[in-house]
Formats: sequence, C-alpha cells, structure tokens
Amino acid sequence: VLVVLIEYFDPHFRSTRETEESLGLPVLGVLPKVKGAGPDMLLPAFGEGSSTWEAYAELRSGVLLSQRESGSSIAVAPAVPFPIAPAVAANLAASIANTGRKTLLIDADLRERALTRLLGREGSPGLSEVLERGEDPRQKTVESGIDNLFFLPAGARSERSTDLVSTPAFAEELREQGELFDQLVIYVPALQGSTDAAVVSSAAGSLMVVIDAERCTRKAAEEALRGVERMGIVPAGVVLTNVKVKGRERVKAEPGKAPGVEAKKAPRKTAKAKPAAAKTASAAIT
Repeated sequence: VLVVLIEYFDPHFRSTRETEESLGLPVLGVLPKVKGAGPDMLLPAFGEGSSTWEAYAELRSGVLLSQRESGSSIAVAPAVPFPIAPAVAANLAASIANTGRKTLLIDADLRERALTRLLGREGSPGLSEVLERGEDPRQKTVESGIDNLFFLPAGARSERSTDLVSTPAFAEELREQGELFDQLVIYVPALQGSTDAAVVSSAAGSLMVVIDAERCTRKAAEEALRGVERMGIVPAGVVLTNVKVKGRERVKAEPGKAPGVEAKKAPRKTAKAKPAAAKTASAAIT
C-alpha cells in the first residue's frame, strides 16, 4: 500500500534502479540539479572538477561504452520537451571532445532549432540547406570555440523535417560525416509528439533518451519509449537530469554564455583518427 501511495503522490523517477526497472533500459548517467544554473549553461561555465563536469565525464563513459557495437554516432532525444535538453546534447559533445576525439554536434531538430539558438547560430545555414538543396555540409559546419568540437546548425526552419531526415541523403550524410569525425552527437526532437527521433536514430545506429527527473513522469516516459519501440528502435539507454543530490553545487556567478561559435569552416580530414582506448573514456578530463 505504501509503495502505491508513493507512486501516486510522486509519479517521477526517484532512483536509477527504479528507472531501469520501469523502462527496461540502462541508466548511462545522472546529471545533478545545480542551483542557479540556467538552461543555457554549458560545460565550460561549470568548471573542470565540478560535480557537473564529472557527471558528464561519467555519462560520456557510458555512451562510448554503449557504442562498441553500434559505431560512433548517437542521437540524443528528450522523452518529453524540456528547456535544458539541448544543453545536455551540447555538454555531452563537449565532454567527448575533451578526450581528444574530433566531435561533430548536429542540430537535427529542423522545426524548433533550440540547439542552434543555444549556440548563437540562429540565421546561419545548416542541415536544412544540405538536405533541401544538396549544399556542401563542410561550408555550413563551424567551430564551436571548444577544442575538437564542431557544429552543424539546423539552418532554416522546415515543416518537412520528418521527410528530410527520412531521405537516403540524410543517412548518407551521416555516413560521410562519420568518416570525417571520431564522434557524431545528433540532437533530435522529443520522442513525445514526433517520429523524427526514431528516424534519425535508425540512421545513426544509436539513441540516448534524456529524462528530466522533475518534469517527466514515469507514465510519460514509458509512453514515449513505447512509441519508438513500436518502430523497432531500442535505445542504448537513458540519462536522468535535474536530479537532486545532497551537497549539490551552486552557481554563484552569472550563468555562463554559450561558448563563441566561430565562423570558421571545419577543416578537411584525410583520415579518421583512431579513437583512444575504451578505458580512457572513463578517465577524468585533463
């Protein structure tokens, strides 16, 4: 009876064990709630050695280890829409780039383009133009201001996003970018209310679902996952964010702005660098 009452009055996930038992998926990482942090706060602003920095390092390890069989591309989708979801994708990509892996972050949410706005590239051409007009993605890819991290913006808003990411051209684009970069992190719309995440993750080969522990209920997460599973997609795992932990860090200074995205084109890469050994994935960023 007590368990039923707890679940009735608190319908959110309370632990990693409960999450894994409820969803049948591994929890790849847990991101703490940080008092004073805004939805636009990116990894460099937290500072190396902070609990958030280390939490993303652990998430990075979980993601890289989960990709041993699926390749080096992962789609990142919130179960339901929430404000900091784009920052989770950006911070994961930054953490991977900090290991020396040449990383490409792609905004494949061609309707909302929240990640593009977060990184200050609204109005810049990007993935839409590549898929609609066949333009060269190398001319749209820019440096992020973080070593080894590059960004392909969403480009112009498109109401045909599902059609565009369903084309063979998109799958071929991911394959070609996979030859140029060590890791692709692709931000996609929420599972709830869209099929784009399933379509993109099918092309990417892997999907990570982001669950806001404060906003997303168990029922909403389960329903969202059932939607992609009906399309034959089994996510690699989930990450819990906005998790309250004892002694959590506080942001005293004004939340940091997105790192400057320099208007430089991504350099050509003649050969794909061999990723570091798997054991380095769990090491602290230096």
